[in-house]
Amino acid sequence: MILKIQRYDKTKSFYLLDNIRKINVSEGFHASLITGLAHDIQILDVILNKNHCSCNGETSKCSDCKYFIEIVCRTNDNDEFVVAFDTIAYVLNDEGKTIEKIVANYND
Repeated sequence: MILKIQRYDKTKSFYLLDNIRKINVSEGFHASLITGLAHDIQILDVILNKNHCSCNGETSKCSDCKYFIEIVCRTNDNDEFVVAFDTIAYVLNDEGKTIEKIVANYND
């Protein structure tokens, strides 16, 4: 499989990861939690480049809340890595056809 992550950066378009055998997708995490977690790859175009709310996402939420998603990937060689992103990711088969679309935040 291939993981294709859309970039909301004006100088970049996509981030591609291949040789993936299995993935595990989290539910959305509130942007306030990003500093306390460790990821092998972080693509945070929304959280790092936009003004977002200051609520905690657990006991209070607002219309300006931003989220990120974690995907744990296992490669064909049984290596494992964690990707955090706050845009849109596409899971593609080995031929490049979209299997799944995973949305954290739409680009405003």
